[in-house]
Order: sequence, then C-alpha cells, then structure tokens
Amino acid sequence: MLNLLAKYKEADPFRAPVDWEALGIPDYPVVITHPMDLKTAREKVRAGAYKTMDEWRADIKRIWDNCRKYNGEEHPVTRCAEKLEAAMERRMEEAVAGAARELSTAQQRADAGGLAGKGTAGGSRPRAPREVALLRASNTSAGSDSDGGEDGRQAGLAARTAARQQHQPSPEPMRLSLKRVASGSNMQAAGAAAAPAAPAGPAAAAAADGRAGLAKRGRLASNNLNISGGAGMPAAAIAAAAGAAAGSMVPGVDYDALEQLSNSQAAKQLGTSDADELAFLAVWKRVVSKRAQAVSEAEGLRQATKKLKRSLLTSEEEAKQLRGRLDEEAAVRAEAEAQLRELQAKHTKLQEQHKEQHKVTDHICKLAKKGMTPSQIGVLLRDSHGIPQVTSVTGSKVLRILKGHGLGPEIPEDLYFLIKKAVSMRKHLERNRKDKDGKFRLILIESRIHRLARYYKKARKLAPTFKYESATASTLVA
Repeated sequence: MLNLLAKYKEADPFRAPVDWEALGIPDYPVVITHPMDLKTAREKVRAGAYKTMDEWRADIKRIWDNCRKYNGEEHPVTRCAEKLEAAMERRMEEAVAGAARELSTAQQRADAGGLAGKGTAGGSRPRAPREVALLRASNTSAGSDSDGGEDGRQAGLAARTAARQQHQPSPEPMRLSLKRVASGSNMQAAGAAAAPAAPAGPAAAAAADGRAGLAKRGRLASNNLNISGGAGMPAAAIAAAAGAAAGSMVPGVDYDALEQLSNSQAAKQLGTSDADELAFLAVWKRVVSKRAQAVSEAEGLRQATKKLKRSLLTSEEEAKQLRGRLDEEAAVRAEAEAQLRELQAKHTKLQEQHKEQHKVTDHICKLAKKGMTPSQIGVLLRDSHGIPQVTSVTGSKVLRILKGHGLGPEIPEDLYFLIKKAVSMRKHLERNRKDKDGKFRLILIESRIHRLARYYKKARKLAPTFKYESATASTLVA
C-alpha cells in the first residue's frame, strides 16, 4: 500500500518528515505534536513496530489529519492529502473484498471436498442436522404406533435397527419402553418369555430383533460404551438408556406425569399417546431448550463484550484526543508565558531608559541655562558622565532637546563662531593696518558668513530680518 501511495505525484509533500527550519515555519512543532510521514511509516513497517493493521492505518490517518490541522481545509496540500486518503481507502476496500472472495471460494471447495470424501468412504449421503433427524424419527414412530399398535411399533424399531446397520449412524436417540424400566430381572424374564410365545412371521422376528437390539444398546450405554446407533444422541437420552438397562428410574423424568400426559390433550397434539415416546420427547425438548438458552446467553455475552470493547476503544480515542488537546494547550500556555516574560523585561528596560532619558534631559537644560553651548554640553557629558552619544540615550540631539525646552540659541553655533572670529580679526587689523594677509582672510570669513546666513534663512533656522554688518557684529557675540 505504501508503494502504491508513493506512485502518486500528490505524495511529494508527505514522502519525508517536514523540515520546518528549511521551510521557515517555526510554529510547526508547536501545532503538530505528533508528526508522521510515509518514510517514517515505511521504516516502522520494516522494523516490525506495527502489531496490527489498525496501528498502521492510525499512523497513515495521522498524516492526513496533521495536514488538515496545520494547512486548513482549502490549502492545495490538503487537497493532495484528501486525494491520497480516498485512493488508500479505495485500495483497502478492494483488497478486503478480494480476500473475502478468495476465502469464500476456498471454503466452498473445502466443503465440497469434505462431502465428497464422506460419501465415498461411507457410501451414504450427508447427514441432516440432528434436530431435523430427531423430529423426523419421532414423527415416523408416532405414525407407525398409531396405525399398527404394539406390532407396528416393534416393526418400526426393527426397521430402524436394520437401517442403522446398513448406513451411517443417524442422530436418532434410543427409546425405552416404560414396561422394561421396572427392573433388570423383569426385563430379562420378559425377553425370555416373549421368545417362545412369539408368533412365526416377519413381524414377530423384526419385533424380537428390535427388543434384543434395544436391550443390547442399554447394556452398552450402562458400561459407558459407544454404539453405532448412539452417535449424535443427547446425553440425557444415553443416561435414560443406561438407567433403564440397569433397572433404575431415569433421573429428571417424572413417569407418573408422563402416564397422565399420555391421556391428555397435549399428548394428542404431539401425535402420540405412548409413554415411551413422551419420555423421549420430554428429555429431548429439555436438552434442546437448555442448549438454545445456552446459545442465546453466549450470544448475549458476545454482544455485551463487543459493546464493551467498542466503548473502551471510544473512551481510549477520546482520552487520546483530550490528551492531545491538553498538550497543545500547555504548549500554547508556555509560549504565552514566555512572551509575557519577554514583554515584561522589555517594559522594565523601557522604564529604565525613560528614567535615564529624563535625567539626561534635565542635566542638559541645567547646563544650557548656565550659558554653555550645545557642543560644550556634549563634551561635558562625554568626558564627565560617560555618555558618548546623547542620541543613544534620549533619542534626540542636544540642540533639539534645547529647542524643545525653549533654550535653543538664536544664532546657529557655527555661524556664531564665524561672526566671533570676524570680530576678533577686525580688531587685529585696526591695530595692524599693514597686515594684507589678514585683510584677505577677513574677506573670506565674511563671505562665508553671508553664504551661511542665506542658507539658514532659507532653512528657516534664522530670522528673515537677520543681516550681518561688520560695524554691529560685535553686539551679536557680546
């Protein structure tokens, strides 16, 4: 079956275990707690890990269930799994049907061969069921007794005895006359007296043979021996024969009730009034009723056992499903707890950073109020407080922090220092008028001041009315 499934092109996603790391699906082992694939199932088959076919089918079913559980019902891989599942079920049904046909053919051949062998060996037809033979025998004897009286009954016994000697033993039980049950001596006396007084003729000879055969069967039954006519007889009938031969009453038979029954309406319904026939029918019906009761009780026990097994299997399956759900919930709970701990750690870290940020911001504002420039504040924080970059702590630069708190300088720091340098050089030239190189450097610095002022006006970092004039420049940097 695994080879047939492997031939389908839809079996490609299920040939080997899912490599969730290569596929980039880290949640696969969390969702699927019991992974299964065709390669793993084949290895378990070769290793003999499956004790029954149901275990193998459960693993194959787990492949399709895992696919539906992770991918959903509308995913293309789930479609492939459904197609493979349908193909497997179809193949399994075909295999089971073929095995059933082969078994039925083999059983028919075996039955035909057994019947043919019995017929050839014994020279007789297959025997009918035991109950059918008993009813047929009782009906025959009842008819002969009603038509011919005592002679007819004895003739019927003789005919049946002759039939048993010629053919296979039938399931007809022995019948004993109540007249012979009184004692062994009376039975022998009755047999000895009947021999000379019997009239000459076929009926008398048959009756004598029947009585002799019946007495012989009683003696053999009393000695726990098996006779040709006792095959298939019930135990109660054999016991009755043994007790009659020994001259005692048969246990379990009420002969007074049988004598009354012989004249009742029930005897007429049974078709006979002879106590011998009634005793036989009473014992046989009791055996058959007990046998039917035992069969019904056994069938009831089998049905109860099957129902109990089904309930146990259902309970085990429900327990497995519940255990799987509990495992999944535990995994989800553990993952949620891990995420919660991670978020709590991040929250604590953010709180600490927020406190540090407020602390640094307050210190920068204090330094700015003392008249320090942004660059001077950065150097102080770097050298004295161990903060190499204010941005890494507060998320903003020093100048932005100062502007946010309304402490930013009116003139950008680079422009401020250029103006300050120009003012100092102009003072130098007033004392040293022949310094031509100084004049040239002053021209370059003032040109740079004008360009930078135009840029800052354009960027709206400087007031539009700002204008650099050398005569009033000293007031800007005072």
